[in-house]
Amino acid sequence: MKTRSIFFGNLFFLLLGISLLFVAKEKPLWIDSIYVEKVYPLVFSSREWFFSALPFSIGDFFYACLIIWFVIQLRRLFSKHWKQSLLLLFLSFTIIFYWFQVSWGLNYHRTPIDQKLKAKEKYTEKELIELTSFFAMRSNLLHEQLSPNDSLAIQFKDNTASLIDRMQLAYTSSDNVGRVKVSLFSLPLSYMGFSGYLNPFTLEAQVNGRIPKINLPITIAHEMAHQQGYAAENEANFIGFLTAYNHPDRDIQYAASLFGFRYCYAELRKANPAKAKEIAQNLRPGIFGNFTISTAFWKKHQNPFEPLFKKSYDTYLKANSQTNGIQSYNNVVSLLLQQFNVDENLGTFKK
Repeated sequence: MKTRSIFFGNLFFLLLGISLLFVAKEKPLWIDSIYVEKVYPLVFSSREWFFSALPFSIGDFFYACLIIWFVIQLRRLFSKHWKQSLLLLFLSFTIIFYWFQVSWGLNYHRTPIDQKLKAKEKYTEKELIELTSFFAMRSNLLHEQLSPNDSLAIQFKDNTASLIDRMQLAYTSSDNVGRVKVSLFSLPLSYMGFSGYLNPFTLEAQVNGRIPKINLPITIAHEMAHQQGYAAENEANFIGFLTAYNHPDRDIQYAASLFGFRYCYAELRKANPAKAKEIAQNLRPGIFGNFTISTAFWKKHQNPFEPLFKKSYDTYLKANSQTNGIQSYNNVVSLLLQQFNVDENLGTFKK
């Protein structure tokens, strides 16, 4: 009788939470004024105060413990204690659901940046050509300033910790960001095809410490954008890009320019392959060297299971109102074009 009461009580709270979430999804201004402006900053500051002093990721440790505990409970389902294990799993799911939504998940339902910027969902091929050309020009200029040899790829001499320290210079005390940590699971992340992630329960930002250094500045800034409450991947890409592009160090600006070029080139290649190839041919050979290093890293870690991990994340994003799923990363181009058009001077991209 007691077990049944706990079960139905838990079911009531779970259904209540899901119902409230559906209401919240339809009221983004409520999310903005209550959760984004008041609740989330308090949640983040409390987590940051607790976790920032630790040199390793508590979130990674939490995931490891949770997986072990979950496996144990699954095994108990085939024993005489199956009812207790099933109830415990159900209770844990409800707790995790509420924890996720209050800690982080409601950020997925805030008013999108493209609505605030009044960015166009569709853009012309001419606009895309101009922006791709701009990033090509900017990348060439920065590469020339960083290397007298046009055939050499730019090398970051910092270790990951030093790069994280340099990226912190782009933020002020008023920004809701914490120190980014190197994930304990960097090797598995490499084979899963991920550069970093934000733990939605501890709000710790982790980066894959094995990825090429040229990719780290944007990855660090991307995860810090998540800490600021930008949940959508295209928005985190956009805010992360602006942060790196406006950084005082030229090598970090260079990494941001390559990022912008790569995304715009990919979109232009779909619309006008010949023009995309023409623009790419004007890049200095050393820039291709940087692209090759990045491509070679991910190719080295390709495996039959990577698509499964990507599909799982795609499902997760779609379940959290990101209708384009993992393809939403690519939607950053429309935001870049909007910013480019607003600046009206070949894209200063000021924050």
